[in-house]
Amino acid sequence: MKVKDVIASVERSFGRQQHKYIMSLINEGLTAMGSLREGTRTMNLTSGQRFYNLNDEESDITRVAIADEDSDYTQIPLLTNPDDLLKGST
Repeated sequence: MKVKDVIASVERSFGRQQHKYIMSLINEGLTAMGSLREGTRTMNLTSGQRFYNLNDEESDITRVAIADEDSDYTQIPLLTNPDDLLKGST
């Protein structure tokens, strides 16, 4: 996507805007995208432990996979309803 395509899309959605304003929006978006950090973290799991403490940098988890003894990974599906997890655990 080129800058002129972004400008055209913004003008279609919000009407005619100053190019200086649109360029500042694009720069802010690029800066925000650059600040996102994607990485991998490993931690040891303890049998029977359900909850683990995470720091602020680890609060936006997008995927979880657990390795078995053969280092084969099993991806844990996204929990869409947290109430299902808490049923029966009092």
